[in-house]
Amino acid sequence: MSKSNLAPKMAITTEYHNQKVYDSYRYMENLKDSIFLNWVKEQETQTKEALNSISNRKILLYKISSLEKKNTATFSLLKITDNNTHFY
Repeated sequence: MSKSNLAPKMAITTEYHNQKVYDSYRYMENLKDSIFLNWVKEQETQTKEALNSISNRKILLYKISSLEKKNTATFSLLKITDNNTHFY
């Protein structure tokens, strides 16, 4: 995994109300952009390689799955406010 996984930067400037805004990653908002799609595919490949290189991965996944099944929580009187704050 010696390859850089940084997203490429592009010089994009947009002007709003006479104020210039620089955003090097604006192109990522276009989910059909070929540069963005290629970067995502590279990320997927690198991630799979990293995960597959974990020794005893199947055992680890089994243990994590077992622990997740044991952990349960019950909440009563949960209140969620308009700004998505949770009180319980």
